[in-house]
Amino acid sequence: MSGNPGEGSITCPNCGTQSGIGTRFCRTCGQTLGAPPQPPAGPLAPGYGSPPAPPSYQPPQAPIYSAPPVPPSYQPPQAYQPPPAYQPPTYPPAGGYGAPPGYAPPAYAAAPAPKGGSKVPILAGIVVVAALAAGGGYVYLSGNGTKGSPAPSMIAGGSPTHATAAPTAKSSATASPTAVAKPTPTPVPAGFYASGNMTVAREAFTATVLANGQVLVAGGYGDSASTAIAELFNPKTGEFTATGSMTHARDSQLAFLLPDGHVLVAGGVDGSTGLVSAELYDPTTGTFTATGSLSAVRKYPAAVQFADGRVLVIGGYSGTKNLASAEIYDPTTGKFTATGSMSTGREGPSATVLSDGRVLVAGGWSGTTQVATAEIYDPQTEKFTVTGSMAHPRDYASATLLPDGRVLVAGGQATASGATEATPLDSAEIYNPTNGKFTTGGTMVNERVGHVAQLLGNGQVLLAGGWNGKDDVATAELYDPATGKFTATVAMAAARFDPGWVLLADGRVLIGGGYDGSVDSTTSELYQP
Repeated sequence: MSGNPGEGSITCPNCGTQSGIGTRFCRTCGQTLGAPPQPPAGPLAPGYGSPPAPPSYQPPQAPIYSAPPVPPSYQPPQAYQPPPAYQPPTYPPAGGYGAPPGYAPPAYAAAPAPKGGSKVPILAGIVVVAALAAGGGYVYLSGNGTKGSPAPSMIAGGSPTHATAAPTAKSSATASPTAVAKPTPTPVPAGFYASGNMTVAREAFTATVLANGQVLVAGGYGDSASTAIAELFNPKTGEFTATGSMTHARDSQLAFLLPDGHVLVAGGVDGSTGLVSAELYDPTTGTFTATGSLSAVRKYPAAVQFADGRVLVIGGYSGTKNLASAEIYDPTTGKFTATGSMSTGREGPSATVLSDGRVLVAGGWSGTTQVATAEIYDPQTEKFTVTGSMAHPRDYASATLLPDGRVLVAGGQATASGATEATPLDSAEIYNPTNGKFTTGGTMVNERVGHVAQLLGNGQVLLAGGWNGKDDVATAELYDPATGKFTATVAMAAARFDPGWVLLADGRVLIGGGYDGSVDSTTSELYQP
């Protein structure tokens, strides 16, 4: 602003122009004028701000608060102590068949059944990965087909009871209780018990036990499409919760727990399209990221994991032919590389890591029919060699490594001479690696394909669900290696074809999803041996 000449003005020392008090620059020549005026002494004129604080003024200090002292008698509460972890009954039962010391059973997966059958499992394999004893490995069974089983429900087992001794009177008339007897837990009867529901209905999915004991459920087929949705099952609560989704929708894929705690998920199909992509699940972040891809499309292959963490993928259908080739995924490089080839192309074979680290590959679909031939893969030489053949051609059979090192091959399907469709089998065979031959393994209670086959902690094998040629079934049976016989056991709550399953750390078996003959299921149940 500028003021009138005279009182209350300032004169420019350069050009003499009068400017108002407070003007910093001459309005005529731009000369810098004097310093800003100081407020007059005495009471402050309006607009000059607050007076300076008197010398004795001290601004108030922010109050400092502290918690009141803890009374001397106060004792902080004790930290919460969770109840003891679930302890399953001791195995084997009296007189039962026990597994050898140090043995950790491999996990098995149902095989999807394809060609030639009116009913074929979609599932390429459910893989449970757990460290095995020296020289051991992992097994993955493949499967294929249409659809499979529904949801069962279960009943909780008994709770422990406690017996307390009555107090004994003393001569002093003061009663004193005797020692309390140790609680005796009520044994949980063998059978199926209800568990939580999955967030989505699915069949032909993978279930993998993580290092923390939870189970990763991924992919599968449901609501007429493959899914990328994954979820976690908590054995302590019996509940499923969502986790990150896969980068690609897929079913009938393979899945293995790697030594670093990640889970490899690879291959499979999206609808009818075969996939070569693979991805890794990180339990710490709950996310999937891409890793190296398969060298070829492999619908319904077999796959196993070696003790060093590498994964062998065998055969499968490329979309034009059945493959004899195989490849290995190395977790240290994140890549698949080719290895030796089989003598025969196979879709839906079984594959089992033997006690000496070699791999038995048996049966499968050759492109024109089921085959009975078998081969052995040696990871040291990376070559396949022919071994003894089965008595019956079959594909999508289950194969279970027994505690004594033999292999139980059960069920599956075959096409009879002159028939146009494959039918499920009730026969079983035993492979002996010491002589390289198969012998009869008895007859199952029911014909089965697309079924559960899991080695239990007591050395027996649980077989449940699947398709019998007419219906999806809920029936279950046990194979006892000591007697070589199959016996019926209590059935599941509902039929399940091509379900997912996994052996939990406490010895129970989680079985979920599958097709019940009309819809894909969200339900699950736990088998208590």
